[in-house]
Amino acid sequence: MLLRPAAFALQTALVLRTALILLTALAASAAIAEEKPPEEAKVIWKERYCSFFIVQSSWGFTLFEHLNGPWPNDDDVISGKLDGFGTRNVVNKTADNQLTLVYSEISSTSKRWVAKKIPGFCRRKKDLMAQIEQESGKPTPPAGVPAPGAAATPPAASPAASPEASPTPEATPAPAPAQQ
Repeated sequence: MLLRPAAFALQTALVLRTALILLTALAASAAIAEEKPPEEAKVIWKERYCSFFIVQSSWGFTLFEHLNGPWPNDDDVISGKLDGFGTRNVVNKTADNQLTLVYSEISSTSKRWVAKKIPGFCRRKKDLMAQIEQESGKPTPPAGVPAPGAAATPPAASPAASPEASPTPEATPAPAPAQQ
């Protein structure tokens, strides 16, 4: 039996609508199946001056920038999506499940690598790096002393010590070395 054009259009529309509903249901079920439960981590370092903090989870470390909401404290338990890139809400389980808006692009299994990504203007970064060095058992060389195996670099000459800034004429002899 041949369908009239109006009936054919109606039947085609019903088939397309049914197919669209099935595809939407399939996509939604796949998204639900991929959704994993929120991860939990403990705050191990914070610096309110520069708005950054680090959390440690079962798989590694994440550096977060605090954007809005209550500030986490040391040892607070944070729950949510901890790895990956972008802005997200995390839940501070220690502070009555309050939401905190954070931004992250750094996650790693290396505490040292994450700590090196803290911006230089953070006052407590040096303290954290020294703590990590101490935990690893590697000695931290004093400032100005090159690490073993590193090429020594001469200190930068100050403008007052440079010959161009010196008002003494070239005919002046060099001072004799001090005798002991």
